[in-house]
Amino acid sequence: MALLQGEPQNKSAGFPSLVVLGIIATLSIYFPFLASNAHISSDGQFAQFFDNGFHWSDRYIGGWPSYADPNSFAFYFLKYLFPANQKGFDYFTLSAIFIFAMGNSCLAWSLTRSRAASILAVMCAPGLGFLVAHLGHTSMLHAAAYVPWMLLAGLRLSTRSVAWPAWVALLAVATALSLATGHTQITVYGLSGCGLVAMPLTHRPSKIMSVYAQIVLGVTLGAALSAAFLVPALGFVADSLRASIDSETLRQFSLRPFELGINIFPYLAGGDMGSAAPTPYAGTDLTNNWSENIAYIGACIPFLILIGARELWFDLVGRKLILAFVLTSILALAPSLTNLSAWLVHVPALSLFRAWGRWQIVSSVIALQLACMAFARMTSASLPVKVRVRRAVTAILPLIATIALFRTCTSCSTSIDLIQLFTGPTLFQFLTLSLIAIVSVAWGIKGFGQTNFLLVAPILIAAIELLNLARHAPSTNILGNKHDDAHIEVLSQTKGLIATTKGRLLTLSGWTSPNLSPDIARAAGIPSLNWYGPLLSKRFAELVGMTLGGWTQPNVMSEQNQVLDLYGVSIVEPYVPNSAPEIPRGQELYPPARWAPVQTTNPAGLIFNTRSLPRIRLVGESILLSDPQILSALQTSRLQDGRAFRAARTALVENVNAVLSGNTVPVPRLKIADEQVERVAVTLESDNQARIMLVIGDNYSPNWTAWVDGRPAAVARVNYNQIGVIVPAHTRSITAEYQDPLLRLGIVISAFAALLTTLTGLYGARVYSAKNRGHE
Repeated sequence: MALLQGEPQNKSAGFPSLVVLGIIATLSIYFPFLASNAHISSDGQFAQFFDNGFHWSDRYIGGWPSYADPNSFAFYFLKYLFPANQKGFDYFTLSAIFIFAMGNSCLAWSLTRSRAASILAVMCAPGLGFLVAHLGHTSMLHAAAYVPWMLLAGLRLSTRSVAWPAWVALLAVATALSLATGHTQITVYGLSGCGLVAMPLTHRPSKIMSVYAQIVLGVTLGAALSAAFLVPALGFVADSLRASIDSETLRQFSLRPFELGINIFPYLAGGDMGSAAPTPYAGTDLTNNWSENIAYIGACIPFLILIGARELWFDLVGRKLILAFVLTSILALAPSLTNLSAWLVHVPALSLFRAWGRWQIVSSVIALQLACMAFARMTSASLPVKVRVRRAVTAILPLIATIALFRTCTSCSTSIDLIQLFTGPTLFQFLTLSLIAIVSVAWGIKGFGQTNFLLVAPILIAAIELLNLARHAPSTNILGNKHDDAHIEVLSQTKGLIATTKGRLLTLSGWTSPNLSPDIARAAGIPSLNWYGPLLSKRFAELVGMTLGGWTQPNVMSEQNQVLDLYGVSIVEPYVPNSAPEIPRGQELYPPARWAPVQTTNPAGLIFNTRSLPRIRLVGESILLSDPQILSALQTSRLQDGRAFRAARTALVENVNAVLSGNTVPVPRLKIADEQVERVAVTLESDNQARIMLVIGDNYSPNWTAWVDGRPAAVARVNYNQIGVIVPAHTRSITAEYQDPLLRLGIVISAFAALLTTLTGLYGARVYSAKNRGHE
């Protein structure tokens, strides 16, 4: 192809027209969001979009920076180009899809030098199922936006161009922007795809090493550019549950073998991993708005590939892309293969990236590029009619075979009835395939090959597909995201209760709660104890007994357990019926001595914790215990010697330096002068005669520092995972702040890397311009 050999078919890709087409294609698919009251925020990530602060905190208890997702887009510059409102967030989300489309178009131009292929790429890219299925997972979409740019840099570096510094700079910028979105998993998959497609077409080790040295340089520069995010995040990852995963969870986040068809045939497979059989996405299950296993790539894409498969295989670049497509597809299902997940789970570097099904983002991009390469050949070659007919039949037969397989498969719930061949998405597929077959045959007939209609027919077909997708797929997210008046009333009531009680919300059923799930509560700005399990700190998860899915174990509700009191949980939504746990006979799930019903319109009800403690409090006694003893005391309200324990007046410490006097001393009243996520300032209204302790009901981090009367004070971990400040006698004021020195170090590294990347890119651009002038 044009990447490695031959002269360009066009001098220009018509970049301005591609930009316009990219905007049109993006808006055509996602127009339902822009024309309705629904917003692209199904997992509540617009909450972090509104947070414009460059700070780190333990705000939602999870031990991660603001809103538990890494750094809340704080270092992602694109966020600041859009207004901080819901409609601005919608356009911010769609900007990722537009960047993704333009990257695919530039990649297609680099591979083919065909304007028609570039147009096909920019129009089909917004309809890839990975993007549609993950609407609302904004950080993932923006991380994925730069995957085609990574592949472009890798392919260009594999040619060992004299302008390689420019492509190194492109790889660095794409890597940095993808990392800055906070979804490192997709960045790693994209960079892995870059490494696959960058394999030089040579057997000389020196050339291979040279290419991969340049890729390593680009990735290193990219990581350095995003150091302001990465360096502080490393500490959070080390303290989280991210590396703790069982083999069954790893298997569930991968594709199953029969689902590989979703990379080839849309609508026929994919769906909810929790089901025993595949469920169609846009055919019969429009309520499935969160699918890890969808890769809609348009009917015209796989069949263009099949039509040109032979030529693609004998083209060196095409063969490389085919092999990369096969490998990434296999990786998407690897953990679901027999006993493989049990082995992979013990490899930390691999188990960190649990959603292996998301390798589809790489395989889908490669599939689109293969289609563009085949399309470019079709528009530039004239072949006999028999060859065209044979290719058309070869392209259609796999679809017929797949439909027959699903019709006869007794274990699949997606058997296609005959009527579906004439209505709905299946008919649309046949229509698309028929048009492609007609076009491919007509191209071989003398007098028809050069007509404008036949030249643009596959592009028109893609446009029709996009409109069809706009009518079907986005309605999924609208249905799952549109809140009625009753739901809004529940959110308003709950937010008011939390503000009145100055506490936090706990949803016992986690994500299965219909009205107050963690993502909905987060989007509504309700302080919540729930969070995404892998992002929880290990010690906090042990305290609260929270599972990876945000579901809370019932023992924290017992009368003896004081963990929820410590973290200021004042309002709890009980278990919804489909997730209520079984408890031993004779025990009460919600002891009335501790929990009182609250009047609410929430169908699941709400209960009030009569023992909830304030976030900031003073205690006059501390007891030295080991970690297991502290955990037991908090969960049973009994110390090792049998004495009763109450967290309202006593702190449990693991360091002898944090032990106060032997007896409980009276504590003065405190006045809160400043209370923020990462800063607390209080004054004492009377003199304290002995040492006491200020307890902050957030997760402990060594980055907390404190001052008493302007002098540095000791900060200790208390109550297994909370913050304690030692307050000497006769203190008047106390201040505690969260300050991460690694953040400052990361900013310095990022600034230096930005300068180096800029110089590298400018040098590469200069060499590239000089090369072009030399060819004129």
